[in-house]
Amino acid sequence: MVPYGMSLKVIEGIKNPHIKTKRYEGRKHNPNYTDNAISYMDSVFGKYYALLNEKKIQTDEDRINYFKDVSLAKLVEQDEQLFDEIVDFIEK
Repeated sequence: MVPYGMSLKVIEGIKNPHIKTKRYEGRKHNPNYTDNAISYMDSVFGKYYALLNEKKIQTDEDRINYFKDVSLAKLVEQDEQLFDEIVDFIEK
C-alpha cells in the first residue's frame, strides 16, 4: 500500500495533458464525498471508537444498536460538483 501523501506527490509529478489532479484537503481517501459526509463520518466513527474504548460497546447487539440510527445517505453523500468536473474533463 502506498501512503496517501506519497502517492499524490507521484501523481502530481506526472506531466500529461490527459491527466488532471485536484486535491481535496480533509477528504482523505474519499474525495468523492461531500465535506458534510466527511464530517458526519468523523463524528459517527469518532463516537463509536470512543464508546469501544470505554467498553460501552462490546457485543454485536451493541454495534447494531449504535449504527441503526446512522444515516447511510449522509455518510456517503456524493459531491455532485466533483462529478460534473469529471464528466466535463472526460468529454473534452
